[in-house]
Amino acid sequence: MINLKTILRINSWFSGLSGLAMLLFNGQLINLMQIQASWILPVIGSGLILFAAYLWLVSSRQKIKKWEVKSIIAQDFLWVLASLGILLFQAYGLSYAGYLIIGIIALIVADFAILQMIGLRKM
Repeated sequence: MINLKTILRINSWFSGLSGLAMLLFNGQLINLMQIQASWILPVIGSGLILFAAYLWLVSSRQKIKKWEVKSIIAQDFLWVLASLGILLFQAYGLSYAGYLIIGIIALIVADFAILQMIGLRKM
């Protein structure tokens, strides 16, 4: 079984690369997803890069603090809940590809949250 430190690091990589993709491929993603607000992906992408750095910092400590992991899990679950809201109400009039991307990412983030919960219990 993968340990908590590894899960946090994988989450960090995923979050960082996702954020970087939102910054580097903003125009292409805006067009693919049919997003009306061109500023939204750079804002979310920048936030994800900061989140990734925080995850890496937490995972780099000799002793990982439980409250920080709980905070990370909560943030992951908030991401999933917001994504579900977008999907259920088909908010923002996105393309099918846009909703599909949001759904796939929500599943990945939910997996991270669950694996981090398991890792936290084993601490």
